Amino acid sequence: MSKATPFVILFPGRTGSSWLVSSLQSHPMVQAEGERLVQLRPRSQPRWIRRLYHRAARAGLRAGGFKTKLKDVWDLDAFRTLLTGHGARVIVMDRRNTVKLAVSTINARRLFEATGRWNRRAGDPVLPPFTLAEADLRRVLAECQDRQRQLHDYAATLPLPGITIHYEDLLGTPAETMGRVLEFLGAPPMPLDSAVAKNTDDDLSRAILNAAELQAAFAGEPFAEMF
Repeated sequence: MSKATPFVILFPGRTGSSWLVSSLQSHPMVQAEGERLVQLRPRSQPRWIRRLYHRAARAGLRAGGFKTKLKDVWDLDAFRTLLTGHGARVIVMDRRNTVKLAVSTINARRLFEATGRWNRRAGDPVLPPFTLAEADLRRVLAECQDRQRQLHDYAATLPLPGITIHYEDLLGTPAETMGRVLEFLGAPPMPLDSAVAKNTDDDLSRAILNAAELQAAFAGEPFAEMF
């Protein structure tokens, strides 16, 4: 049985994880699964992970893994033990611009309400701009910061090889960033395609009708420059 690099993608949401997984799925030597843990009963999760890693090896692939949010893991201590036992590689996904992370989180909820999907597919219409209440933005900003903090704190406890991939790099230098991921996983380099499309315009003035008003409300705060 060949050696396939086991991996896990840890993310707090709206950091490009679906784009990354979709891209990896287009590689013939990589098996990449989405958020399957959330669909499984807690006692079934470790068995599913072991089977995934073993299947990738039996199939002669170079890497096999999945993505998950920490909140969907059955037991974080047991999860750490399982990953360590398999010698898994850890990809942490994050986003430098927390304001855009929060807006993307809000827009994802709007998309789900409209379509029943959390991610926009290539060819789907873009959501129209909307008015965002300052209180709602501040609330979601705090939620995003908490999830980011928890993610990095947990990743720091994993005695495993790891890299951090930022959403901004996926967006700005996708080929270079995916090349880094493939090298980390030990998979042959090749151009990759993703079926996932960007849902929120990177220019917030085109995504939020009152963007200038919100930016003024955050004047003097670190968030102000993120608009």
